[in-house]
Amino acid sequence: NVSITQDTFDQIARYNLALKSTYLMVTNGISHYYCQMDYKLGQYLFLRDLPHYGDFQL
Repeated sequence: NVSITQDTFDQIARYNLALKSTYLMVTNGISHYYCQMDYKLGQYLFLRDLPHYGDFQL
C-alpha cells in the first residue's frame, strides 16, 4: 500500500546520477512504472512497457 509519487521518481533520478542507467523502473508490487532517461534534456520519459532487450537504445 505504498504510493508511488513524483517524489519517488525524483528520488530514483537522483540515485541514477551516479549510475547513468538508460532505463529505470519503479514498482510497489502492484503498480509498475518505466522510464527512459534523456540526459540531453535532463528529464525522464515515461514508457508504457520496458523495451525488448534487442530494442534497447543505449
